[in-house]
Amino acid sequence: MNADSFDPLTERVLGAVFEVSNTLGAGFLEKVYERALLTELGLRGIRATALRASGQALCLLVNFQNPKVEWKRIVHRF
Repeated sequence: MNADSFDPLTERVLGAVFEVSNTLGAGFLEKVYERALLTELGLRGIRATALRASGQALCLLVNFQNPKVEWKRIVHRF
């Protein structure tokens, strides 16, 4: 799937994910990435919440533990 098929919000969120990954690299605890990503999203004007609590059907699952960040889109069907 290429970047042209993503909605604008997904592109902005992935931009924040890659910024955090490029800045920190691999090897930190999950909480470090969580705080860094929440900060980066905030700088980009994106508010983040837990998927079920938000009522949104789409989320991104991100793994920062490898040298190359991994992510996948998850669609939650309520």
